[in-house]
Amino acid sequence: MSNMADDVSGLWDERDEFFYDVLALPDGHGAVAYTPPRPALRDLESLPLTVRGLLNFSGCGSDASIWDLVVGHDEAVAVLREVVASERVPHAWLFTGPPGIGKLHTARVFAAALNCPAGGDGTCDSCRRILRGVHPDVHLIVPEGENLLVEDVRAVREEASRSRHEARTAVFVLDEADRMTEAAANALLKVLEEPPPQVVFVLVARSADAVVETVPSRARAERLHFLYTRQRSAL
Repeated sequence: MSNMADDVSGLWDERDEFFYDVLALPDGHGAVAYTPPRPALRDLESLPLTVRGLLNFSGCGSDASIWDLVVGHDEAVAVLREVVASERVPHAWLFTGPPGIGKLHTARVFAAALNCPAGGDGTCDSCRRILRGVHPDVHLIVPEGENLLVEDVRAVREEASRSRHEARTAVFVLDEADRMTEAAANALLKVLEEPPPQVVFVLVARSADAVVETVPSRARAERLHFLYTRQRSAL
């Protein structure tokens, strides 16, 4: 990993706890706990993400890349980088894996790369705002209660049908997609089968089997795996 990681002095996400703890620096800086409100549909500005230093990231040499912030998932990163570079991006993705390995973080980085003029250098205004959670065209949808309801998905469909504010690609990240009700999944299928132009949906779940069965068949799947001790010690 490049020395871009030195700009991350500690971050914490209540759903990606393990991954962000991995990024804590060895100089004693710990992760920062922050738990915001969790509305059903919101811009990423409310995301539980604290990245001291990343907010003012200015690059770490000509080889620096926003993808360097995704630790231990080289195969998934290679696939996503290739897709972004090709400009032939599937409109629906399913990121699966155990809790706490950085699925949401990977989705954020993917969203930034999709809208970066340089494919994800991490230095442009778009990258910075997406990672900070203040970009108007990147949205996070999470269950308010036990399930992700049909009303939540209908709100996503309505928002996705609107014109983008400024981004090249609007991105909707549906966290805990395995908690969608069957009615919500059916509502989502309608937009996945006839997606608006320049809109990408990223579903995040523990496994494809846990998602209502008709949804995974409409999305390209990427499975993320545990980070091992050797990967943690390399940071």
